[in-house]
Amino acid sequence: MGGRATATTSGRTASRRAASRRAASRRAASRRAASRRAASRRAAWTRAAPPCRSCWADGGINVRPAPGIRRMRTSRASSRTCSCSPASSATKASAPTTRGPSTFLRAPCRQRGAAFVCLASRKPRASWRSTRTLPRSVRQGCRQQREERGTVLRQKALRDGRHATVEESWAQCLECEAGAISSCQVCGTKLCPAHIEQYPPDVSKVRRLWVCRHCRKYSAARAAAGKAVRDAAGLFFRRAVAAESSAAELIPAPLEEAEDCAACGLVFSKLPGSLRHHCRACGRSLCAGCLCGAQGCLVNAARCPHKARLYGKEERICKDCLPVANCRIEARGTCAKVYEAAARYAEHCLRVRAFLADPEAVPLYEANFVDTVQDKLLRAGGFAVEGAKRVAPFVSLPWSVGVRAVDVVWNYGQYGLLGILMREEIMQGIKTLLGFSSALQDIPPKDLLVGLLYLSAEQRKALRDAPEGNARLCRALGRPAPPKLLEALLGMALLGTFAPYQDTAFEVQRFALQQQWRLVAERLESWKHRPAWALFLSHAHRTAALSIRGTDVEQSRGGDLFTDFDALGVGYGDDAAPSLLAHQGALQAAQALETELRPTLRALGQAGYRVILTGHSLGGAVAALLLWLLKHGTQGERLEGVEILGMGYATPAVVDLKTAEELRPHFTSLVNSMDAVPRLCRSALQRLAHELKDIASGSAQDLDQDLQHYLDRLTSVWAPRFRDGLPLQEIPSHRSEEELTDLWGHHEEEESELYIPGSVVWIHRVRGRLDAALVPCTAAPLRRLLLDKRMIEDHSARSIHQALLAVERAAKSDPSDVKWQKFCDAGERCPCCGSRYEWMNTARSGKMRAHAMTNCRVCGLVVCVGCAASRRSLPELSME
Repeated sequence: MGGRATATTSGRTASRRAASRRAASRRAASRRAASRRAASRRAAWTRAAPPCRSCWADGGINVRPAPGIRRMRTSRASSRTCSCSPASSATKASAPTTRGPSTFLRAPCRQRGAAFVCLASRKPRASWRSTRTLPRSVRQGCRQQREERGTVLRQKALRDGRHATVEESWAQCLECEAGAISSCQVCGTKLCPAHIEQYPPDVSKVRRLWVCRHCRKYSAARAAAGKAVRDAAGLFFRRAVAAESSAAELIPAPLEEAEDCAACGLVFSKLPGSLRHHCRACGRSLCAGCLCGAQGCLVNAARCPHKARLYGKEERICKDCLPVANCRIEARGTCAKVYEAAARYAEHCLRVRAFLADPEAVPLYEANFVDTVQDKLLRAGGFAVEGAKRVAPFVSLPWSVGVRAVDVVWNYGQYGLLGILMREEIMQGIKTLLGFSSALQDIPPKDLLVGLLYLSAEQRKALRDAPEGNARLCRALGRPAPPKLLEALLGMALLGTFAPYQDTAFEVQRFALQQQWRLVAERLESWKHRPAWALFLSHAHRTAALSIRGTDVEQSRGGDLFTDFDALGVGYGDDAAPSLLAHQGALQAAQALETELRPTLRALGQAGYRVILTGHSLGGAVAALLLWLLKHGTQGERLEGVEILGMGYATPAVVDLKTAEELRPHFTSLVNSMDAVPRLCRSALQRLAHELKDIASGSAQDLDQDLQHYLDRLTSVWAPRFRDGLPLQEIPSHRSEEELTDLWGHHEEEESELYIPGSVVWIHRVRGRLDAALVPCTAAPLRRLLLDKRMIEDHSARSIHQALLAVERAAKSDPSDVKWQKFCDAGERCPCCGSRYEWMNTARSGKMRAHAMTNCRVCGLVVCVGCAASRRSLPELSME
């Protein structure tokens, strides 16, 4: 029994040992197999791509894993997919993420045959990221691997022009192995604060990157490229606004949604002064200071001047694009005006050509007046102001003053507004007037008033002491006006002086039809250097009459005044040797009309029509210069084969002496008696200043007498005056005819003086009758200003027409043989009433007596004004 038990025990021991050996062999074989599998997997990691796409943002980067990589022990079910695979959305949703595109994997990726995960894909642990416990050779290998990885990412960013931050999982700085809290945004290398910086420092904070020293080049290139792209985009759209690009139409710039200012780099926020604004021209994002360049715009943005209407409404434009935008808007407006003018010119020419083809086919102008709401409001306001003026005397003083102020503002406020809008033109006109009247400015105000008071009486006495002086002067300098010329002047007077002053084309047409003319084309709107005109045709006489309107303040809204004030003499043609010296405003107006009407006048000439240019005052001056331009041509182009004549009524002095003589065969200017407008020139004003000084220095005694007379009249509470005599029994006889040899005198003329253009017909008075004579433009009566009550009245169209009628009737009637008595031959009392001549006047000095004396048109005696008032003559009977 004992032996059997011992044998059994030894057998069991042997079997256990054999089983142990077999188990050890199996374990050794398993370990060897595991080692072989591990070796093959390490080889596959080195040769193949990364196990997960989220490990490296762009893929295709083969790096050697660090020695710290370990195999993860997971179940077979959980090790078939990774979080970046489309098949594992649940794992991806539950997987935590790090900064950048990398995702931590919970299981090895089986789809690409990877058995290990990299450090960036593995859940970070302090023991995995630390290398201080590793040997020196291992740490050097890790540093080399990190440098290679950073170099690859840096080169890729420089090559592609963009970076994708892939942070490392290391805890130490690559440069000094200190604790790393930041990583380079380009290569992802972990660095300490001492080895990382925001670069470049000269750009906005949002344009900087946290980079290492090796990635500065990329960061600087990235910032420079961004700025260049922004500037290039702004420059492109700015050039598009300036029409310098190939774009045919204006392309609205896309608004840049940047986080910083494109000019100064200010980071936008919601604080005042740092809000984001967009330039509507170039589309750049700018701060308020860089958009306008003025701090005042920050306070009141509504009044910011940096605005332009590029796309239908006013929008803010940056200071760099504002000049370009203004130029484009101005060019757009100019083009619109050119298109409008071209259409208008074409309309004029088409109407004329249609009339030439068939006069009956051209329709008449219709009355198209529309009573708008604005007109009704203006009338209602006028009625209210007029009613308030009537009630003003019955209310208190403050209310009365307020009513008067409202009346002034209502009636003259438009001119005040016009003065604000046209202040530059007004200042230029004032400077011109001051330049012309420089001699008058040197006269003290007292002497100026005294001179004006007594000079008019002296001039009146000098004219009445020489009743035949004007006739003798005209016979010496010129000749009587031909009857045909007077008939032509009278026939065109109504068209030249009345017709263009009508308010509407329908009224002008009605006036022309009464004179057997047909209105074919017109432009009644006028502005500075653009006078209104109307074209009349007579198909029976094959004649066309172009009537140019003179100065009309209301219809032109003051524009004609600016043309008048632009009175400096300028040359036309070659600057070295100008072929014409003329009134600047009239010359520019003539050039505008020549451009506008040249096609129309050429069509009339080709049809065999004779063209007559006419106008009143400023219109006559423009007509004379327009005739000269058509004869000589502009830019080398003349209007050949067209008979052009001109007639101007009250034409001012607007050309030099050479041009005035050159226009004599083609143009005729009419000067009515005392009209002051044709006599306005620099030499006439200088002569007037000398006369005022002389008369003021010699009138001290007369001034004292008149002042005493006014005081006496004032103390008598302005008592009425009555005659104190009886008709004289012995009337003073006429003395010998002793005319003044130098009635008008002479004055030195300057070389740059302007003269009345063409042949001058002067209507003058001879013993109360009106006569007309052709005189040269240099005649003394045309170069001297006479202070007479008719100096303004004789300039009106009505006065000119009546004067022509009186001259026509005087030429048909027999001349009167009545001799006029001189003022110097008359006594101190009126022969009709026996009273002193100045019995009606308050001022009774010897020089003021001439204002109380006049000649009887029938007997020629000198009588007082009170006796002559009941014996007026009629202009239709050749007496006025």
